[in-house]
Amino acid sequence: MKETIFTPFIGQYPVSKTLRFELKPVGKTLEHITREGLLQHNEKRAEDYKVAKTIIDNYHRYFIETVLSQASFDWKDLKSGIDSYKKKEIDSDELENIQKKYRGQIQRNFSKDERYKMLMASTLGTE
Repeated sequence: MKETIFTPFIGQYPVSKTLRFELKPVGKTLEHITREGLLQHNEKRAEDYKVAKTIIDNYHRYFIETVLSQASFDWKDLKSGIDSYKKKEIDSDELENIQKKYRGQIQRNFSKDERYKMLMASTLGTE
């Protein structure tokens, strides 16, 4: 190999290459895909998913807003803990314990709501 001014830079860094592969139907697979309308079915499913996801997201947002609007918390301990942590009076483990207490209170507000039980049952597939 001929020496150039760039020779010292050759092989200094690993080269990353992206390989692109394409799946092509073989044999009667394309005929089956066309006959059964699988691509059109999947496109419709993808469109339906967008609509369903919007509906589900809106319901979850409504559920969260209604549960939290009915909840009442005294945030003094959390504020005090954050202030103490910023002043380095407590460590991150102590702040985490304070936060854990508040997360538990919030979780209890959700879990005692009847809608939460139905959402969990439908998520876990145990209705």
